[in-house]
Amino acid sequence: MRVFVTGATGFIGSALVQELLGAGHHVVGLAVHRLDAARAFRLALEAAPSGTRLNAVGDEGVPFRDIAQVIGHHLNLPVTAISPEEAEGHFGLFALFASWDVPVSSVMTQEQFGWHPTHPGLIADLDEGHYFTGAPHAS
Repeated sequence: MRVFVTGATGFIGSALVQELLGAGHHVVGLAVHRLDAARAFRLALEAAPSGTRLNAVGDEGVPFRDIAQVIGHHLNLPVTAISPEEAEGHFGLFALFASWDVPVSSVMTQEQFGWHPTHPGLIADLDEGHYFTGAPHAS
């Protein structure tokens, strides 16, 4: 199943991604560097008319398997698969929300307001390793 998850790098989202990947799902998500998101937020406050919706997406459709693999690599942890039935049993009702496929793009924001992400994408940012400094490693 194709699964879309937002907040994939957060505390809950990162655990969810690991489990969904382990269940053999194709997991995708959206990501934007925090500094690019801050620029979009400032743009919304300073230049966007009231009621405007801006979508600050730096990376569209990042496969969660890629996210899990880079995290697993830096934490020296294996990334393994579990069946969809096991994933549903593990996540319960939350599995329903995680399975929604909600594609999003920032093309309109980029065209209308000149906002463009300039910082590293999610995988490149994670792979720099600074999120894992001082993290416990599997033994």
